[in-house]
Amino acid sequence: MMVVIANMRFPAVTAQDVGREVYHGRQEAVCIVGDERSLSQIAWIFQRVPDMFEVQRYSTELIVRRGRR
Repeated sequence: MMVVIANMRFPAVTAQDVGREVYHGRQEAVCIVGDERSLSQIAWIFQRVPDMFEVQRYSTELIVRRGRR
């Protein structure tokens, strides 16, 4: 599983890169770690397309997987 640090870039850029890795099948799941604010912004982006991505949110990490079709 790939791990990405959310605080290093804008949330939209992080979500775009993680989404690309998961959607195209290069990674089965990606763990995003960071502060609560960054994780909530990234989770909001992924929840806009719930059929494409499955998001599990914890206090300090976010797990993103490809959605069920």
